[in-house]
Amino acid sequence: MKFWELISKEMEYWGLNRNKLSKLARISRSTLLKLKNCEEPTSLNREALESFFGKKILKLNENNYEWGEKLNDKNDNEEITQGLKDLLDDEKTMRMMFITEAEVKWMKTIRFRPNQKPTKQDYIDLLFIYRNIGE
Repeated sequence: MKFWELISKEMEYWGLNRNKLSKLARISRSTLLKLKNCEEPTSLNREALESFFGKKILKLNENNYEWGEKLNDKNDNEEITQGLKDLLDDEKTMRMMFITEAEVKWMKTIRFRPNQKPTKQDYIDLLFIYRNIGE
């Protein structure tokens, strides 16, 4: 399937339009429009989309792509807090907030004092602040 068809099917699954994808994946709207018009993606844009969707994009041959394996976080075995586990297990919240793999990686790097027990809501609040700082 063509590159944009692959991306647009995933966008449809997650309920995204080009504007939302542009903002969340940090790819310009004009770049997404070029991809829609069958322009070949740069390696940087391809990596950004892979990171956002959490899956490898495989190029089978000219204009033929498919999703590959899920991208693994090197620190998947690392101890994470119960609050983050609760958030990651809540598929509805993950989809509604369009939480990306990159943001999950960032949340895994947050360190709390030993006596702190961050909740799912704490991570949601931190993510809101993180997203607003980037604007």
